[in-house]
Amino acid sequence: SRIAMRLVLVPVLAFADCPVEDVWLKRQPIGISRSVLADSQRTAESLVGELSRTVEIDFNFLYLLANMVMSVPKTAVTGEAFREFTRLKEHGGLWGPSMTGVSINPRVLHENMDPQFACIHHNRSEWEVDGSKFWEPQIDYVNLHASIRGDSKYTFTKKDPGFVPMEKTDEYYVVQYIAPNQGNVAAAGYNIGSEPVRLNAIKTAEEIKGTIVTGRLQLVQSTFTKFGFLLLFPLFHDTLNPDHFTFPNRSKTLEDGRIGDSVPRDRLWPAGFVVGVYSMEGMVGERLGSRFAGKSLPNGQSMLVLVSGRLGYPGLDNVVSTNWEFLAGYYRILGSDPNRTDEGVEEFNIRWQNFTQGKGLVAHEIFCDTIDVDDSGSQWLVTVAFDYGCPAGSYMIAPPTPGEKLTECQACPSNSNTTGPGKRSVNDCHCFAGHESIDNECVKCSVGTYMRQQAMAGEKCLRCPDSMSTLSEGATSVKECVCLAGFHNTGTGCEVCPRLTQSAVGGDCEVVIGVWIGAAIIIVLVLSSVIGTAIYRKYQRLLVARRIRHEERVVKAIESVSVPGYPVVVMSASDFIELGGLQLHESLRDSGKLKVLDSVQQVRNLRMHQNGNLVFVSHQWLGWDEPDPNKDQYPVMVSAILQLVKLKGWILDDTFLWLDYISIPQVHRNMQSLAVASLPVYAAVCNAFLIVAPAALHVNTGEPCGFKSHMNRAWCRAEQFAHLVGCGTDAMYFATDTEKIEPLTRDEMQVSFFLFEASLTCCSRGHPGSMPCDKEMMVDPLLGLYAQVVGCQSDCESKRWVKELIEEEKDRIFPRTHKVEKTTGEESISQFGSPSVSARSSPGVRQSMRLTHKIRRTEVTNRELFGEMIDVVDSHLRRGELSSHLMRVASKA
Repeated sequence: SRIAMRLVLVPVLAFADCPVEDVWLKRQPIGISRSVLADSQRTAESLVGELSRTVEIDFNFLYLLANMVMSVPKTAVTGEAFREFTRLKEHGGLWGPSMTGVSINPRVLHENMDPQFACIHHNRSEWEVDGSKFWEPQIDYVNLHASIRGDSKYTFTKKDPGFVPMEKTDEYYVVQYIAPNQGNVAAAGYNIGSEPVRLNAIKTAEEIKGTIVTGRLQLVQSTFTKFGFLLLFPLFHDTLNPDHFTFPNRSKTLEDGRIGDSVPRDRLWPAGFVVGVYSMEGMVGERLGSRFAGKSLPNGQSMLVLVSGRLGYPGLDNVVSTNWEFLAGYYRILGSDPNRTDEGVEEFNIRWQNFTQGKGLVAHEIFCDTIDVDDSGSQWLVTVAFDYGCPAGSYMIAPPTPGEKLTECQACPSNSNTTGPGKRSVNDCHCFAGHESIDNECVKCSVGTYMRQQAMAGEKCLRCPDSMSTLSEGATSVKECVCLAGFHNTGTGCEVCPRLTQSAVGGDCEVVIGVWIGAAIIIVLVLSSVIGTAIYRKYQRLLVARRIRHEERVVKAIESVSVPGYPVVVMSASDFIELGGLQLHESLRDSGKLKVLDSVQQVRNLRMHQNGNLVFVSHQWLGWDEPDPNKDQYPVMVSAILQLVKLKGWILDDTFLWLDYISIPQVHRNMQSLAVASLPVYAAVCNAFLIVAPAALHVNTGEPCGFKSHMNRAWCRAEQFAHLVGCGTDAMYFATDTEKIEPLTRDEMQVSFFLFEASLTCCSRGHPGSMPCDKEMMVDPLLGLYAQVVGCQSDCESKRWVKELIEEEKDRIFPRTHKVEKTTGEESISQFGSPSVSARSSPGVRQSMRLTHKIRRTEVTNRELFGEMIDVVDSHLRRGELSSHLMRVASKA
């Protein structure tokens, strides 16, 4: 059977919690958005995952070779068999990119060295004469050893510093076969156990009967400072059946070729090793260099990746070291490619080889994780450090040195700011509104001028229209321009006041004669007395009617998130897994595969009395007519559901899914509208929430879709917000591939609160024709959710967090108004371009091309969204009326 891989990514440390305090210095980033920090963490996690997979791939060839050695009798492990297996690199690429050499090293006892190891010499002579040049011809082989010991006999060697004859010892671990041949022929017969550190690793592997990596080595093949290591795979044989190599727990081979029981560990005799030589630069630097070549940084100004190692077994001093030893690394700075020449890699390695733990790693944000690399517990520590550059309001004056020096920043000049963090030049500092740039300084606009936006270098303030001026310096809008004294505003401009009137700057024209003023006052007082009484009485009636409307709307809003307008339609997880892809609601309904729950009480009965569990599956449609036309999402859904069921300890047949394409009618539009309006109810009654967002392309628009685009859609955020209000934060997960599901962090959950800042299809299309804005459709459901939050008496921590966040960001979560951009039509504009090709080729003919393009005409209106309804709910809460509303609606559900 194939040898199992022993490389496992162990979640020993959470990201951003590096293993030794006061060694790895983490500085809190200032002015960096949560999305940037989340992207950095995902980048760091993907790098660790990629390095883990790289190690697995590169180690795989050695395990395959060991499997080949153990699958045949020892007599069949000849140089020719070894040559045929290792030359597969040329045809199948079995060698990992970081492997530089591989050898078979039997264990030889001195007492039986000659009869057992004659094959080292003689087996080669039988097939080397074929002219393959894999090994040097036999005559060169004999001459080599003749030059080492003075005769043509075979000998074992050690390095001092070149290959010299090995003195007698009890046992040898000799290079019998080695590849590649070029540059390594002299290593045949080399005893790797002649060096104490490697012998310690050998004995450890024999003792634990498992794979071992050595500590950091300077690769002898390299002409510059480049580190590597050896991977030792121990071979054993059964003392009762020494004709085959074997390994712990591997079944033995019987004399007739059949496979018998596994060999007891007490009968295993150490018989040698399969040894791999690996380059850390090939495993880390070249791998990451290929990934980021020609690409921009994920975040910030610089990124540094360091890989360090420590052994899991005692050294020569019989002590297991706790110190990390640098192995390899990679760095990248925004705007420049790293120096990946031999000299550049050597300079990088020497710098970090001398890095001391007491010095500390300088970065804005540092992420760490470990990888187990052998059976003794040896680990590699992967450290990813980010420099996010300069915060908003400053710019870079000196680039960073990754891990050693942060970006050096300079604050913007007075009265100026940048449009965001990460700016690299003083030209990115723009003057505040109401200022203009004069000789690289930002000064206030003078009286009579204004600047409505941030001013770039050289941009000047605008002058007010004729007969108008501002009341002070620093005006930010033309609206601050008022008429001069003696003029009044007619709505279209300023005109001179009529005769017998006058005005101050920005004022209205006033009558000069005092009698006229007095008469006007008396008339106004009389009319006010008569009309005021009627207005007051009508106002009182309007107040009563308004209060009744508000109460009815609050109750209706609570009902919209408590009582489904269309039944809760679900499907069992086991049936869903057998579908093979997403199928239409109507087809599944007709085939009897859907379960219909007509009320919230039926949902509670399913969960409480029938041990059922409901999962709300949220995803983004990848086509206008079909949600998953290329089946990008379905396999991720299946994998995520199986993982969730296992994680929660549920029974698959008792788990039910709510998914829009399956649970909402797609043909009958009125029924569909009722179901869509009940989305908050569906999300709130499910006891788990699962986001499925693999990376894919929208088949109609070609736009990339994934976790980021999913979180930026308003309806997706509304589903998450409804589940948070109804169930709290304890069971919310997401999956971007089939490998694993992960819980949503609170930073990611917090994004769903601001759903009116997310994208909507109706807004992106400009609300053509009579298309309503979906934001206004969301008002009543969100109003009902807000009433549930503030009226909830639950003392659980997750719901307290939801309530506290809403109180902090209430105006942002529930805006009173919003702007609606509506397309009113298109206008075609024609212009003449350069002569056509045919016209230029015809002498005496002058022609030109008519170029036509379309411009969309739009109008923007400011419309009410929540208005005063949040204040209304708060007033009902203060008067004790909200709890009665909630109880009345709960009885209907």
